[in-house]
Amino acid sequence: MKNIALIAAAAAVGLVSTASQAAPANFGGTASVTILEQIVISEDNALNFGKIDKPSVSVGSATYTISPAGLKSNTGDGSFIGNDATAGSYDFTGTDNEPATIEAIAGGCGGGLSLSALTFSTPSNTVTLDALNVGLGGTLTVPAATVAGSYTCSYTVSAKY
Repeated sequence: MKNIALIAAAAAVGLVSTASQAAPANFGGTASVTILEQIVISEDNALNFGKIDKPSVSVGSATYTISPAGLKSNTGDGSFIGNDATAGSYDFTGTDNEPATIEAIAGGCGGGLSLSALTFSTPSNTVTLDALNVGLGGTLTVPAATVAGSYTCSYTVSAKY
């Protein structure tokens, strides 16, 4: 009987000491967020290689390059005709003074032409919004076998925070 009384007394002490333990700690925090404006890209001028003469069969192909500043150069025996070749020009707007990464990706061309080496006038393809009149240049390769006519090459300009 004494053992049962001791066990009951020990259990009672255990219950009392359990009830006197510290309560759990709580902290009420807050979360913050800044919503940035959607970036908008506006085209002032599309990249335009203008009129060119095609290379001779003996050369095989020629390349025509327009820098983001609008400077023209070519390799092979073809050349730019007239002054209608222009660099592209784009405006990037969004939340003022926020940095954005911009990119231009060449798409397809008809007639065996290929568009490549799209480059912006900004170093490392980064702009601070609102960036206006950002130049875009590129290189067009024209095979000698290309049939005379008008062609369109596609490209995509994108921007992200």
